[in-house]
Amino acid sequence: MDEAHLFKNLSFQTNITDVKGINASASKRASDMLGKIRYLQELHNGGGVVFATGTPISNSMAEMYTMMKYLMPDLLEQEGISNFDSWASTFGEIETKMEVDQTGQKWKSVSRFARFHNVTELLTLFGQVADTQTQEMLDLPVPKVANDGKPFIHASDLTEAQSAYMEQLIYRSENMPNDPSIDNMLKLTTDARLMATDMRLINEQIYDKNDSLKGQQVAETVHEIWERTSENRSTQLIFSDIGTPKGKRKVAEDNLSADDFDYKFSVYADIRERLENLGIPRHEIAFIHDYPTDKQRASLFDKVRKGEIRVLFASTQKGGTGVNIQDRLVAVHHVDAPWKPSDIEQRNGRIIRQGNLNPVVEIHHYVTTGTFDTFMWQIQEQKLTYINQIRTRKSKSRTVDDLDELVLNASEIKAIATKNPFIREKMDLENKLVNLSILRNNFFSTKNADKQEIQRLESSLPGIESYYEKALEDSSIAGEFHSMDADNFSLKLDGHFFTDKTKAGEYISQRAYHASETASLGEYGGFELLVKPNVNTDIMAEPTIYLVGKNSYSTKVNPSSGSGTIIRIDNLLKRTIINTAKNQGEQIEGMKARIAELKAKENLTFEKEEEFQETTQRLTHINAEIELGLETNTNSSPKNEVSIPKAVEVIEVEPEFEM
Repeated sequence: MDEAHLFKNLSFQTNITDVKGINASASKRASDMLGKIRYLQELHNGGGVVFATGTPISNSMAEMYTMMKYLMPDLLEQEGISNFDSWASTFGEIETKMEVDQTGQKWKSVSRFARFHNVTELLTLFGQVADTQTQEMLDLPVPKVANDGKPFIHASDLTEAQSAYMEQLIYRSENMPNDPSIDNMLKLTTDARLMATDMRLINEQIYDKNDSLKGQQVAETVHEIWERTSENRSTQLIFSDIGTPKGKRKVAEDNLSADDFDYKFSVYADIRERLENLGIPRHEIAFIHDYPTDKQRASLFDKVRKGEIRVLFASTQKGGTGVNIQDRLVAVHHVDAPWKPSDIEQRNGRIIRQGNLNPVVEIHHYVTTGTFDTFMWQIQEQKLTYINQIRTRKSKSRTVDDLDELVLNASEIKAIATKNPFIREKMDLENKLVNLSILRNNFFSTKNADKQEIQRLESSLPGIESYYEKALEDSSIAGEFHSMDADNFSLKLDGHFFTDKTKAGEYISQRAYHASETASLGEYGGFELLVKPNVNTDIMAEPTIYLVGKNSYSTKVNPSSGSGTIIRIDNLLKRTIINTAKNQGEQIEGMKARIAELKAKENLTFEKEEEFQETTQRLTHINAEIELGLETNTNSSPKNEVSIPKAVEVIEVEPEFEM
């Protein structure tokens, strides 16, 4: 099944309630898919189903449980984590801490599904059904991305109207009503996104096209590329999940995210009008929303591939997947920052794709400075890098933070509005500190493991040395043994002499099979020959016999051949006992060498400790400067300490997005 991420909203029973980061809500589509999958799995002995998706984890690590529930129910049951609560207790951690409430004035206790532990084991388990193939692994013939693989950043300044509205957002964030149906931080965050795109999304009657600069900036960039690539009739794709061409809101509720709106004002239509004014013919511009049926959409895509339509507008939902129009695509434009980090990958996947005739393509981001745009792009790019490391199992950390919902708080609103110069440095320092912390934790974890290993080896060594001394004596005796041939064979067992190897071996086998207690049968090659009760519940299992000297050695009888049992006893003497001493000696030498090697590292210090301490101190200073700047730039009531959330953990790979 392709695009499997569309079925991630699968319900599950849980006793974990009122915890942010856990979404047990169901969709009919996902529930229907689960029923069909279980039917196929019953027919095909647990198999018969293959998921294909570019984003198995789009916004939360908890989505991994959904994929596991679909594809590996038997393994989850075997591991005792088939229900969500047991899975969450094994890999997740619920954190309760004090946060500022919606009034911005009081503290309240909030529980979150904050981070994941045992990540190595989780990824190993997930890897039993997940095979990740990236472009780097496959080395696909896809176009290169201009600007050294980084997006072109187009930053527009705040207009007077936007600056005034930012002040309103600050006031709202600091004066949230107790009743969230009146106003809340999610609604404020949505309004912040709308404002950063076009003020007419807030109120078309009050604001006009001059109150926002982003739309004109998009139009001018698209026109320049359209003109530059006219000879090849190259095409462009404009993404925006905000201001899509719809008539009315889907529901009456006001508490919606920007992606859920039906807008009275169309950003698409506004940019199209600007493009027409710059000289692009209207028949070369299309909205994917105007082609609702599969037949209509197929015709649209064919025109784009031929270069008849050269500018296509789309939302992530309608144009992020299942759209193969890459043939002439030369540029992708992100008017807004998508709500989920995986959407960035889905959008760019339309152009960075096999079959694109352009050797080099462009990606453009549009940002209104001093708004939620900058903050959101930075966080989303970092989240995407983090998700890719989890997905490709390159994460070297055993504990990772989960991906929280992206909702602004009062402190962030003010920091963004004041264009605090320390915000970017804070994010860079936090990313750097994450990397240093991982290296530092690994260093001390290894050092602690080495200490424990030294203790284990030193405590084990005396017993092994004692066993070795005895093994040397046994080896000396076994070295003098010579196998008896059939003509001179003689063996006394339970007081009876046997001169026939086969009969002697059969007697030993019978005594071993029916032994109810430990019994000595006699002596063989200078060692006592013992049988013991068979503790194996399998009645067909071969019983064990023992030669005992200073140490005890064992072998199995040969139930089908008496002479074969004698041969096994001979081999025990000539090979096992002699080799045991040799192997024990080598093991002791290896243990002593390992102890010396580990002790030589006991006094080593973390080589980047000074850099870690300096970064920690600088971050503390930056946080203080940010808080001081907020207090200086606002005349609000006394504020509680509200720290800006840390950037998402990024391991090894630096974020691709730079500003």
